[in-house]
Amino acid sequence: MNKKFIARSVGLLLTLFLLVGCGNSISAVKLNSTVLGQQGSKIQISLPFALDTSPPINMGEMRSYITRQENYQGKNKDLEIQVMSTNVNMKAMPANWKPSLDAAANEVVNAFSNARGITNLQSSKTNTTVSGKPAMMIKLTYTKENESRELNALAFYDDNAYCLWQILTQYKKSDDSSKITAQNILQSVSLK
Repeated sequence: MNKKFIARSVGLLLTLFLLVGCGNSISAVKLNSTVLGQQGSKIQISLPFALDTSPPINMGEMRSYITRQENYQGKNKDLEIQVMSTNVNMKAMPANWKPSLDAAANEVVNAFSNARGITNLQSSKTNTTVSGKPAMMIKLTYTKENESRELNALAFYDDNAYCLWQILTQYKKSDDSSKITAQNILQSVSLK
């Protein structure tokens, strides 16, 4: 269980995110700074449009380890953004449990590898930081329905609030404007 919690939550989120898709290119986009999160952990992020709250993802057997889950999502015809925060009940976790962003990234790749209709999957992982906290950038390129797509995910664990944050962007690989916007969104993330 110890490393599977983060891996499964990222994998489930990305699998759901994969099913939605994106549209065509956009022009230069102005980003507005927004604070997301309610209890314990909050992030500041720059977004091109408002995100709506969405229902929590059914975590199945993992539900007993979660004290709070917040989901936000939004899209236009070119770019889709999803943000999820999951607070972990540390008292319910095994004593030796430590969050593993590397295991989470591997689970994302495995989830996409097994997803129906996905071909030409390429993945990369990069260690980075968010407000001094270890973070993982996950990049997936793939083909679905004869369209090349790119998904970039940023995952990090706020150990002060026992909260896993996942920020995802998805767009057509050929859409340079959305790619730049997505990079700016992910680079703007900081703990509040």
